[in-house]
Amino acid sequence: MKGERIVAGLACSAVLARLSDYLDGELAPDERAQLEAHVRDCDHCARFGGVFANLIRTLRHHLTHSSHPTHPAHPTHPAQPANPTHPPPPSTRVRHLLDHLDDPA
Repeated sequence: MKGERIVAGLACSAVLARLSDYLDGELAPDERAQLEAHVRDCDHCARFGGVFANLIRTLRHHLTHSSHPTHPAHPTHPAQPANPTHPPPPSTRVRHLLDHLDDPA
């Protein structure tokens, strides 16, 4: 990761790798404290962590409140043709976000 830092004994890549576990409450108390200390002092991880947390909350809300299957792999979900007027899939947006986090601007 470009501009990776080690803060509170953790590299940014280690924080990003553990962020989902953190949000799910699956880290041991000492790991949670170390990750929180890193995020407090690392602007890149704090910014990404906030965006990632919002994304996870939105996905959970959508999945919890959706009354119909929306995943293309679901057997009853019809295949959707590509439409250039629709936003890119989430994986592309996340990659785009990560690219911007590496920019110092």
